Amino acid sequence: MKILLKSIPAFLIALSAHAGELNAPMKKEITVRSEIQRGLAAVAALREPEIPLYYHRAVTAIVADNQQRNEDTKGFVFGANYAAWHKLWSALSTRSFSDPFEARVAATHADICYTVALEMQKELGLSETDVRDVCADYFNTDEAKRFQAILQSKQFENSYSLASDNTAGNR
Repeated sequence: MKILLKSIPAFLIALSAHAGELNAPMKKEITVRSEIQRGLAAVAALREPEIPLYYHRAVTAIVADNQQRNEDTKGFVFGANYAAWHKLWSALSTRSFSDPFEARVAATHADICYTVALEMQKELGLSETDVRDVCADYFNTDEAKRFQAILQSKQFENSYSLASDNTAGNR
């Protein structure tokens, strides 16, 4: 009898664990924030942009793969391009490209990613505060204005630091 009583709780736990319907639909909560974070994470997983053309292809492939799976939300596209823009800007700032042609390719790709991210930001209705909140690891105050000025001057050296490297006052 004692053995039977001891086995009842284990049986009930096992029964409840298998009580769910295998064909029951699962609901996944998708938000603009989660999609932006997914895009940021996808690009963050890439190797550093040592060869800008390969980096461009890798970022484009990430977006194309998501498009093929019908998962290329505006939030995802924003996040992927925002991260790529900042990664390239950072590499240009530290003079990672010794070949002037490679640097021009990187600057061009950074500009493309910037333009796409800015367009997606507008379409999503994201404020600067929203972007700072969800992209805290990359965000820099007045980044759009600063980047445009740097693109015009082509003076990328020491023009960028990740937001996490900044003091709280600069964020």
